[in-house]
This record gives sequence, structure tokens and C-alpha cells, in this order.
Amino acid sequence: MSQGKIINRFIDADKEPTKTLTPIEGYEKKDLVPVENAMAEIEPPIHNLRTMVWTAKRNSRNPSDGLTSDESASIHLYTLEWPEIHQSVYTLLNEKLRSEKRSEIQSWYSYLKLFLTALYKLPSLKKTIWRGIRGNVFDLYQEDFIWWGISSCTETMKVMEKFVGRSGIRTLFMIECISGKAIKSHSFYKDENEILLMPGTYLRVIDKWSPANDLYIIHLQEETPPCQLVVSPFNQSSSELNYQATSVQSYESKTTTLLPSPPTYKNRALQQMIDENNNNSVLYLSNEQLIDDDMEIVSYYLLRNNRTLTTLYLENNQIGDKGVQYLAEGLQKNKTLITLDLENNQIGDAGAQYLGKGLLRNATLITLDLENNQIGDEGAQYLGESLQKNSTLITLDLSNNQIGDQGAQYLAEGIQRNTTLTTLYLYNNQIGDKGAQYLGAALQQNITLTTLFLYSNQIGDQGAQYLAEALQKNTRLTTLNLSDNKITDRGAVYLSESLQKNTTLTTFNLSDNQIRDKGAQYLGESLQKNTTLTELYLDNNEIGYKGAQNLGEGLQKTTTLTRLYLYNNKIGDRGVQHLGESLQKNTTLTTLDLRKNQIGDKGAQHLGEALKRNTTLTTLNLSDNEIGDRGTQFLGDGLQKNMILTTLDLRKNQIGDKGAQYLGEELQQNITLTTLDISKNIIAERGAQYLEKLKKKNKTLNVFW
Repeated sequence: MSQGKIINRFIDADKEPTKTLTPIEGYEKKDLVPVENAMAEIEPPIHNLRTMVWTAKRNSRNPSDGLTSDESASIHLYTLEWPEIHQSVYTLLNEKLRSEKRSEIQSWYSYLKLFLTALYKLPSLKKTIWRGIRGNVFDLYQEDFIWWGISSCTETMKVMEKFVGRSGIRTLFMIECISGKAIKSHSFYKDENEILLMPGTYLRVIDKWSPANDLYIIHLQEETPPCQLVVSPFNQSSSELNYQATSVQSYESKTTTLLPSPPTYKNRALQQMIDENNNNSVLYLSNEQLIDDDMEIVSYYLLRNNRTLTTLYLENNQIGDKGVQYLAEGLQKNKTLITLDLENNQIGDAGAQYLGKGLLRNATLITLDLENNQIGDEGAQYLGESLQKNSTLITLDLSNNQIGDQGAQYLAEGIQRNTTLTTLYLYNNQIGDKGAQYLGAALQQNITLTTLFLYSNQIGDQGAQYLAEALQKNTRLTTLNLSDNKITDRGAVYLSESLQKNTTLTTFNLSDNQIRDKGAQYLGESLQKNTTLTELYLDNNEIGYKGAQNLGEGLQKTTTLTRLYLYNNKIGDRGVQHLGESLQKNTTLTTLDLRKNQIGDKGAQHLGEALKRNTTLTTLNLSDNEIGDRGTQFLGDGLQKNMILTTLDLRKNQIGDKGAQYLGEELQQNITLTTLDISKNIIAERGAQYLEKLKKKNKTLNVFW
């Protein structure tokens, strides 16, 4: 991906207008049409469009994330590169988005409707990402600004440096995003981790500095804009609304209509907040001590009679089943809301029943958060029944409730028939082996679910076996979290065997179980054969040096694993020796967490040697060990030759002034390490002086002590 013109979309921030443009609107009124029809409307016509659309559609026949084939193809088409003499879709589209003549984008409306609908459906990422340009815009970025185009970003500074280069005048943007969209699953370039920022992204400048000659870094933070800059694609056209109304006419609601006229109950403070945010797409009403009667106001003014709101946060209030009845009634009329957060209220089973009925008529809601709401098996039954018929919900959070095996059965029945849900959170409930059996059976038939969180339940080895059988047949699930259950080596063996055959799982969490060396042995063997897993979490188990040896052997042969978490095991220096030897040969791992593992200076020596030769590891966490001054010297020596590590955590390691001196002297010339945390050690005034001197000489390094 680093070859050819494709680099341009990662480094085109200098093409953003400096003036504030008028909002982007009008496209949302278009009907959703096949991608070939949407592209045919564009003027002037795009070169070789038919072939490129055909390519995108063929590569998007089995999309993930609950997207339709056409929605996925619209993203795929955006990433495709046209021959050198012709402009690609991303270039042409961004030119229109950045133009002050809003009429120029009108022929793109149908494509924009399809493309932004797809992006809205993808989960929003909150993380640090990178963008850059070849040039110096240090003085142009003051206080806040808007990027009107679609911004392509990378996950790491290292990748962005490949695009902007390591020499010449260049500017890197370090962005704390809150709504990034990972498009890897829908991109033509499957090996890349491209993250998009939506058009109209509002950013604030946090800091700026120049760590080296010709290199400038600007730290940005994404914020919710003061007004709506890009209208949501879910402000639907009349034809879509008519279609949705027709599709639910046959449904007879048993819920009494509560909202025919404005509510008589008054809450001036709430009404003022609603009035002040009347045109915003996002409204935060969290922690406002709102009660059931307040929901009548919310439902009438924000759900029934509002055409701009897409996201409503109501968590941490005092909303019960009566309040949810108002909200559910409003949802049946609403045509714009895509996210509703009701976390930490008291809606109970009765409230879940009202919401279940609301979901049957609502045709826009994508994300529903019901975490910590006293919902039991009965409430799960109502929600499971609604899942069988609902065709829009993508994310459902039912964590921290009281759902047991029976409730899991109801939800599993819903999942078997549902064709849109991609993410289900069920952590911290009361689901045991029987519930895992129901969910496992559902996974063998479901074709959309990609993320399942089951941590902090009561699943043992038998339940692990049921889920393992499902993993051998399931072709969609990418993330499975089974941490904090009752899984031992026996369960780990079942799961390891399934990993050798599974071809989709990328993130697997088995932390906080009872896995020892035997289980780690089988997991290590599965790493040698698995071709998709990128993240493995084994924190808080009982893995010793033998288990570390087997995991190390897996690291030497894995072609995909990028992150391994082993916090609070019993690996020790002997186990770290095996891991260190593996790191010298591994070419994929970027993050290794070895916190609280009884590692001393000998183990640090092995890791220091590994750092001299490793070419991929960017984050190493060694906090809460026994490395001491001598071990710190070994690590510092390794970092003198390492050109890739960016983050090193050495908190709580009995490091004194001598260790601080080693780091202060050995890291002065290091140009890649950006974060060093050496706090909670025994560094006195003399050691602090060495670290202060290091900060002055190494401008790219942030040191904490």
C-alpha cells in the first residue's frame, strides 16, 4: 500500500480549506440504491467506472459488520486506485467535499448516501491515530478547525513515517479520535489498517512541537462540533419512510399510545437543554437525575418531533419501566436515531418488554446500550424475540444484568434468525455451560455476529467445549472474550483445537481463568497453525516458564499475532528467556505485556538482547516486576540499537538512581521511543537529574517518574 498514488490520501491534509464552509446536506434525502446506480449519476463520468464497480462488488459479496453488499462495495470502491493518469474516487470525492461551492457535490449524493450509511454502521473507535503531510503547516493550526474531506489515517506513527518520509520538511498529526472507522474488512487493501475520519470532523489543537529539524508534530483531539456539519444519512427520504411504514402496518402493538400531544409534566432544566441542542445530532443527558416522567418530554420532543438527532445518551439516571415505555413509543415514530444509551438505569424486565416492541417498529436504531439495568431471563426473552424480526440493530449491550442460561437461550434463538447484529455484549451475567451451549449452537448458524463478549460469567470447561465446536464451523466471529470464567487447561485444549481450524477469529481473550502450562502448551501449538489471530489475552492465569516456552515456540512461527498479553502469571526469568529468544525471530508482534511476572535482571537481560534484533515490537510493558538497576542497564543497552520500540513501561521495578542514570545516558540518541514510564520506583533527586537531562536532550521522548 505504500507504493504509488495511494500514499496521497494519507498525506493530503494540506488540501483542506482554511475557511469554515457551510454544512453538507441534501444527500440524505436520496434513496439507497445499488452502488452501480449511484456511481452512474456522477458528473463528469469517471474513467473505466463499470470495471471498477464490478471489481468492488465481486470483492464485497460476503460483507462483515452488518453492511449490505452495496454498502461494503462503496467503501471498497473508495479505496481502489485508478491508473496513474486518472483520478480515483477518493480524490474526486474529497475535492467536492472541500469545495465551497456545495452545488458541485450534488451528482455525488447517491454515492455519498451509500458510503456514509456504511461508515455510520461501523463501530466508532476511540484511540490515537496518525496522519501527515510533506510540508510545514505548524503555524496554520491554531485552536480548532474542521477537516471537510474524508481523512485516511494510520494506527502508528511508524507507518505514517513511511508515507511522509524520514527526511525533508514534514508534519505529523497525532489525533485522539472518538469516531474513527476501521475499514480493513471492506478495503481493497486487506493487509492495511486504514482508519477513516468522517467528513466534517471537528478537531482541537492540544499541543505542537518540533522534535527534530524539519519534523513538526501537532497533537489534535476530536470533539463533537458545536453544530451539525454533516447531516446524518439516516435523515431519510420520504420513499424510505413510506416503505418502512408499510413494512410494519400489520404489527399490532399492545402498548398504549402515550404521546398524542405535548406532555403536561414540566422540567424546565431538561426543556432548556433540549432547546439549546435542537439542531445537534448528538445530545448528552447523562447523570441528570432524570426520572420516568422526564422521558415523556424526551420522547415527545427528541424522538417523535426531531429530525436531526442521531445519538442520545441517557446513562446514569433513574429511568424505570414507565420511562422506557415513553421512549419505546417514541422509537416507533422516530426516523433518525441510530444510537440510544440507557446504561445504568432501572428498566428491568418490563422495560425490556417495551423496548422489544419498540424495536419491532423502529427501522433506524443501530446501537442499543442496556448495560446494568436489572434485566433477567424474562427481559432477555422479549429482546430475543425482537431480534428475530428487527433488521437494523447492529450492536446490543446487555452486560452487567441478571441473565442466566434461560435468558441466553432466548437470545440465542434471536441470533439464529437475525441477519444484522454484529456485536453482542453479555459480560457479567449468570450464564453457565448450558447457556454457552445455546449460544454455541446459534453461532453455528448465525452469519453476521462478529463480536461476542462473555467475560465474567460462569462458563466452565464444558461450556468452552460447546463454544469451541462452534468456532470450528462459524465463519464470521472475529472477537471472542471469555475472560473471568471457570476455564481450566481442559477447556483451553478444546479452544486451542478449534483455533487450528478457525479462519476468522482475530481477538481471543482468556484472561482471569485457571489456565496453566498445559493449556498454554496447546495454545502455543495453535498459534503455529492459526492464520488469522492477531490478539491473544492470557492475563491473570497460572502460566509458568514451561507455558511461556510453548507460547514462545508459537511466536516463532505465527504469521499474524501482533499483541500478546500475559499480565500476572508466573513466567519468571526462565520463561522470559524463551520469549526473548522468540522475539529475535518473530516478525509480527507489536505489543507484549509482561507485567507482574516475577522478572528480574536476568530476564531483563534476555529482553535487552531481543530488542537489539527485533524489528516489530513497539510496546513493551514490564511494570510491577523486580528488574532493578542492573536489569535497567540491560534494557537501555538494547534500546541503543533498537529502532522500533515506542513505549516502555517500567513502573514499580525497584529502580533507583543508578538505573535512572543508565536510561538517561543510553536513551539520549534514541529517536523512536516516545513514552518511558519509570514512576513508582525508588528514584531520588540524583536520578531525577539524569532524567531531566534526558528530557532536554531527547525532545521526542516523554518521561514519567
